[in-house]
Amino acid sequence: MVLGLVLCWPVVSSLAAPGGGGVEGRPVVAVIAQHRKLADLGVKAANVMLQSGVLTGTATVGNVGAHRAPSSTAGVAWKSADSGGTIQIGRFRVSALAPSQQDKAHFRVAVPKGASGSYVVSVCADVLGQVRELSKKNNCRKAGTVTIRPGSGVKGYGPTGPEQPPSSPPPGGTTPPAGTGPAPVSSPPDTVIDSGPTGIIGASSATFTFHGSDADDTFQCSLDGAPWAVCTSPQQYISLADGPHTFQVRTVNAAGEVDATPASASFTVEAIPPQITITSAPHGRIPIGLVSISFSADEAGSTFKCSLDGGVFTPCSTPYEVASPAAGPHTFTVEATNQAGVTGAASHLASWSSVEPQHDLCGTIASNVTIGPDYAARYVITCSVDVSASVTLTAQPDTVIKADNGTNLSVQGLLDVAGTSASPVVFTSINDNSAGGTTGTGKPAAGDWQGVVVSGAGSVAMTSSVVKYAATGLEGTTSGSVSVIDGQWGEFSYGGLAVSAGAVTVRGSTVLDSGNRPAFSVFSENLNLDQLTGNSATGGLPAFFVSGTVSTSSTWHSEGAPGLLGPPGCGAGLTVASGVTVTVEAGAVIKGGTTNYIGNCGGPGGALTVLGTLDVAGTSASPVVFTSINDNSAGGTTGTGKPAAGDWQGIIATPSSTENPVVMLEHASVSYATTGLDATTNRQVTVQSDSLAHNGVAVDIAATIGTNAAIHETWFDENGVALAGSSDWNPVATPVTSCEFRLSCTGCR
Repeated sequence: MVLGLVLCWPVVSSLAAPGGGGVEGRPVVAVIAQHRKLADLGVKAANVMLQSGVLTGTATVGNVGAHRAPSSTAGVAWKSADSGGTIQIGRFRVSALAPSQQDKAHFRVAVPKGASGSYVVSVCADVLGQVRELSKKNNCRKAGTVTIRPGSGVKGYGPTGPEQPPSSPPPGGTTPPAGTGPAPVSSPPDTVIDSGPTGIIGASSATFTFHGSDADDTFQCSLDGAPWAVCTSPQQYISLADGPHTFQVRTVNAAGEVDATPASASFTVEAIPPQITITSAPHGRIPIGLVSISFSADEAGSTFKCSLDGGVFTPCSTPYEVASPAAGPHTFTVEATNQAGVTGAASHLASWSSVEPQHDLCGTIASNVTIGPDYAARYVITCSVDVSASVTLTAQPDTVIKADNGTNLSVQGLLDVAGTSASPVVFTSINDNSAGGTTGTGKPAAGDWQGVVVSGAGSVAMTSSVVKYAATGLEGTTSGSVSVIDGQWGEFSYGGLAVSAGAVTVRGSTVLDSGNRPAFSVFSENLNLDQLTGNSATGGLPAFFVSGTVSTSSTWHSEGAPGLLGPPGCGAGLTVASGVTVTVEAGAVIKGGTTNYIGNCGGPGGALTVLGTLDVAGTSASPVVFTSINDNSAGGTTGTGKPAAGDWQGIIATPSSTENPVVMLEHASVSYATTGLDATTNRQVTVQSDSLAHNGVAVDIAATIGTNAAIHETWFDENGVALAGSSDWNPVATPVTSCEFRLSCTGCR
């Protein structure tokens, strides 16, 4: 304990309080701990060179203490080998140093005039005592020995071991008084890059920070060998091209001296995302099985991630293989990342469809399903198939569906047939080898399969379809909707289309050989006749049976297939609703019969009932024809060819609960009806330039006050009664001014 106090005594005494308090009452351990928190500078290495009368060199000063050392002044001293005295000949600045930090400083000192001989040069830290240190024992280090010959510059090198700081004054020498010693000479400039990119980077910009030896240094920068230009730290470069780059910076000190060894940094820009090339991949429709995809990137060292069908990207390599792809369309996506970490935008670089040769359908389809040539070359209904309620079965363009004998496709959900004119969807018999390859006898016939059946609230939407060799192409009763657009149907036993639905659309469709029922038969309480247009039929019963109620003002168009009316009652006749106007287009042919092709009940021949307005707009060149189903002289062969009066009931205009009807017949022919026109109304009845022949009664009008009935230039021929009428108003009390007719007939009364 006594030895410890003796060793610490000089330190403790130097800290004694003013007034001679000494160290009484102060714990020795506390004083030692306080001292250990001081800085401790030392010269770690030094060297010197003499050239042209100037000493230049470097010294590395470090702080091994526990406290930060402020900026300080270091000194350069020499000692003549002859005199033995140490003289300080120059000073230089050392930066502030944190614990364990070092500063490599440069010095430059002019040799005093008249000096000659050999000198040992030393460097000492903190020669002005600016730093409170734990110890001064490491402050000086020998830098080397120089020899000065008059008129010549001789170099000397070599750091040596520690050297004690010079005494004050040094033995055998003197310390120059302030202001009389040799003036310090600035250090040669040195440049250090503090931060900036190195290696491979993914950005097209780069920023560098740097510093020199002194605070008043300036800098010059160069990129990729460009001319030096004045710059400041930080220095930024933008829009750099991909590839290698070299940045250089050099310091210029206050004396105009330029760092002869500029600092430099090399780096490579890879900011452009790598581009991927697919070198081998499937495309289009291919047989189901193993799939292999090969690819490459235009930047060496790139890595890849792959995704199949929109799945998660996972690391992958080329070739990428899919051993057992599911039937259907697939997409393969790959992204590449270069060595700088730049990733190119992912894109679908390969797509194909894995196709089964045949897919069988049987039983219930309980979830949404899409079928088509991207999944199977053909589909075969091996047993009756039911599309459940709320389920959609979608058929893509070019789908081929074949049905075994006696099977059907029942729809309680939605059948969405999405063909195109160039790629229709085909429904046909298993024996039809003209589509979907060889599957049967090659001798298909009407009735081979039952067809499509809609029921419940099911809906059917068929665009560009081919339906063949069924009992009936599409039949059933539903509260849903039925739409057939651009259908090319044929070869049926009991008609092409026979549906009762909430809404019906049939446009641009053709039926060949409909069998013993009409090509088209529809019933709806929400008919829009503009949605039943552009249709035609040949063979079988080539007619369009329309029944129900026209609820939207619309036009009955002239069709390739004549219209067909059923008997009134049983929902078989056609009614124009109150407030609705039906315009019959010039050239239209409408026939009436005795059969309800939608239901089972029959009765007197078909009737057109008008509660709203019927505007028959024929022309002399294209009259509108209303006739019997058995009249084959107009609208093609639809019946026996032996029409007779009473084959159909005729046009019946009758008041509704809200209004009286209006009937306007112009350039129309009405034949073979029970009554050609039977009108009861207090509004307008016009018969203009018409022909009424072979009817039980040609025209029967029941008038009341306000009735405007006019018959002009109308031909009546071979009618049981040409004109019949009644009125509930007194012609004497009310002069008749609005009822006139011109009558010409043969064989009538």
